[in-house]
Amino acid sequence: MPPLSSTSFPEPSPSLLPRIHALPNELLTAIFLLNADATTTICSSQVCRRWRQVALEYPILWAPILDFHLDSAEWSEELLRRSQDLPIDVRQKSFNLSQPIRHLERALAQSHRWRTFITELDDVDEALIPALSHPAPHLEVFCLRVHRSIELKLPASLFADDAPKLRELRLTRCGFNPSSMSIFGNLTSLSVIGMNSGIPALCPNVAKWLQVLSAAPLLELLKIDRAVAPSTSAEVLLQVTLPNLCCMHLAGSTIVCGQLLARLDTPSLSQFLISCALILPNDDFKSIQRFLAERFGCGRPDFDDAVCHTTFGLSFLIVRYEPQESTTPTPYLDIHLGWSNVTDTHILRNIVPFFVFPVWLALHSLMLQTTRLILSDPDNIPFGGLLVDEVTRSRVASLMGVLTTFCKIHTLQMSGEMQRMVFVLLLSASPRQPYTDVDFLLPSLRNLELDMAGDNVDMYQEGTLFECFLKVLKSRIEKGVGLDIVEFDENYLITTQQVDTLRELGVRVVSASGEPSSLKITGQKNGQRDKASRAFKFRLGEVC
Repeated sequence: MPPLSSTSFPEPSPSLLPRIHALPNELLTAIFLLNADATTTICSSQVCRRWRQVALEYPILWAPILDFHLDSAEWSEELLRRSQDLPIDVRQKSFNLSQPIRHLERALAQSHRWRTFITELDDVDEALIPALSHPAPHLEVFCLRVHRSIELKLPASLFADDAPKLRELRLTRCGFNPSSMSIFGNLTSLSVIGMNSGIPALCPNVAKWLQVLSAAPLLELLKIDRAVAPSTSAEVLLQVTLPNLCCMHLAGSTIVCGQLLARLDTPSLSQFLISCALILPNDDFKSIQRFLAERFGCGRPDFDDAVCHTTFGLSFLIVRYEPQESTTPTPYLDIHLGWSNVTDTHILRNIVPFFVFPVWLALHSLMLQTTRLILSDPDNIPFGGLLVDEVTRSRVASLMGVLTTFCKIHTLQMSGEMQRMVFVLLLSASPRQPYTDVDFLLPSLRNLELDMAGDNVDMYQEGTLFECFLKVLKSRIEKGVGLDIVEFDENYLITTQQVDTLRELGVRVVSASGEPSSLKITGQKNGQRDKASRAFKFRLGEVC
């Protein structure tokens, strides 16, 4: 075999060259566009004179590779020249204030060519407002986020009311109160997150927002977050139908949320998030309750596989329906009620009957449909009894409403002190359910999942929570509706003695993998309980 240095390679056949050069310019350009990244485009334009001539004659090759952040000033100017008047994309690669667009001023000068403009500002360039005051005939997506330290008021006539192709508009912490509705006609996505200062003059009021929405009949996604000023009683509020709206997110006071929802018809709505700062149990809150009842109160077949996650905080309540499989974009519902702004002591003492129970009532049919429930308490407040103080009584009343309504729950997940509250209620309350022949809470419950609230908290001290848990198990077994699975978080501290107690009740203890042989639990030593190092499941009704 000859050495590599002496190896000769065949010359390209001269007959191939005419065929390559015979390709029409349009076909050659189409080949270039198959891999239109910056490196490939530049290399293709330097292969030979003809390829360079073709590349330079087609601006469609150069417009997509323009990058106002990575490119040098000179190369940006050259690409602007080569791309001629084609639409360009101005994008910040990531919302990182330490890496803003380097040549933002040069990009702002091309606002008439924008197709996409996405950036975040930590300072306001003096050329920004003039750029946003010019027509943007090619603009399809405009996304502007402003740093918290800045108060930026956008032009009332954004893009001179001339952006006919605009389909997505996202504004974060920008003062925006439009004077004309012409740019909203083709919008499919609108998101406005208000300024921290909450200056009413920088936000449209309810009447103006309804005008905006009436001018955007194609909307599919709507987010209005702390960006609405209350309307005066003298203003006329439009009734608006958004036939294509499938996702809506509202955040604000009871007043503005209620006024908007009272005048919105959304027949296709499948995803709804509302974060409401409660003020008064007035007609505006009743409008929220009525909207929930109309859209979700009759049950939803598309929620069959959803899990309900209910969070009880000191001054808030969250009810969230989300898919058990997070990879599937199934419809969901997210209700966040907060009462930290309430100052009336009478209302504070009656948060549950004034606000919480009306929401339960509005979602009654949906709750009857729910089969999986997660209860959590982010504060993990120690539970000392049913009638300790006003806060505890309110939380217990809310929790009782949940346990009474969710009568078809077969899987319940809890953590921390929430378990103690639920166990006490399960033992102390026996309301007769109209849907079953039993006289106790959660008659359909079969699976229980118990999690730790903190690594340093022993929730299973003998004589406290564990004993309460045993009483619940014995009570349900006596009534003929024992549990099938009880799953403990891996951080739970449990002793072999407690495991033996469960086994005496007919409980089979297995590891999380379902293999009894892989479970590793050691016994007690000198009266001290050893820690189980693995997660495991208790299968009730099965003897080892």
